[in-house]
Amino acid sequence: MSWARPPVYFQRHPFYDVLATLLPATPIKCDGRLRHERSRFNQRFQFHFLARHMNDIRASLTSNTGKDSELEVQVLVRLFTDEGSGALEDNYPANFSLKVNNRACALPPSISVPAPGGTTLRVRPPVNIVSNCFLYPRVKNDLLLVWQPEADRQYFVGVFLVRRQSTVTALRKLQQKRVKRAAHTSAQTLELIKAPERASGGDDIEVTRVAASLTCPLSKVRMRVPCRALGCRHIQCFDAHSYLQSNETRPTWMCPVCGGRAAFSSLVVDQLFVHIIEKAPADCDSVVIRKDGFWYPSRKDDCPTWRSLVIC
Repeated sequence: MSWARPPVYFQRHPFYDVLATLLPATPIKCDGRLRHERSRFNQRFQFHFLARHMNDIRASLTSNTGKDSELEVQVLVRLFTDEGSGALEDNYPANFSLKVNNRACALPPSISVPAPGGTTLRVRPPVNIVSNCFLYPRVKNDLLLVWQPEADRQYFVGVFLVRRQSTVTALRKLQQKRVKRAAHTSAQTLELIKAPERASGGDDIEVTRVAASLTCPLSKVRMRVPCRALGCRHIQCFDAHSYLQSNETRPTWMCPVCGGRAAFSSLVVDQLFVHIIEKAPADCDSVVIRKDGFWYPSRKDDCPTWRSLVIC
């Protein structure tokens, strides 16, 4: 029985809505005999636009007065390395460059992102090539990739026609995600409070209450849409709008609380914190949450007034 390769596809980008796939995820190949040498390899690909694509692009070019990166409709080249199956994130090979129709394309500056094991991963945003394309229906565009091969790494390339989305639109998508009942979300967060690993020094001591700030660690102002990643093991949230705004200009997608990975697809609006922010006094910066589901503002001059966290 032959082994079927699991499908691979690009991680969905929160700031780009894909209008058309011009070149699906396709492997870039090199001669195996020279894989470990310093030689650079190249490979050509072709793609073209349809008439309906041109209408979107031309309308965007007409209304634009700034840089290509600010165009509403863009043509993006994305690459990723195959380190598994499923949705994979952008990653370029070593000494990478590209040309479209024999014209060199400027690459966005690389971004340093902490990786497991204390290492650093350098990633780049997608490359907008619209200014180098032949903007006519059915006319072939030539894409030339040049790179230095890396041992045991397979890269894929794709070309996409996209519509750029604002931070506000990305925030709306996050808020429209299907959420579990608020009472269940609250129960999950309370379980984090009770978790033994939260105890000081790693001892198996039950935690009865924790303090949580209502101030976003990024914007330093009170949160409006509190969120965190599903993989985070802390109850502290950060403001979704501030987080998206930060990653729009510098897409590291790292949790500002614990430093763990916090991709857009893993973000959830914390209904427990939504409730607290709605009910807490305007001058309240932090609260203390008890394991039985009650909270109170953590102000020195305020006597504890217990408030229920149970949301029906």
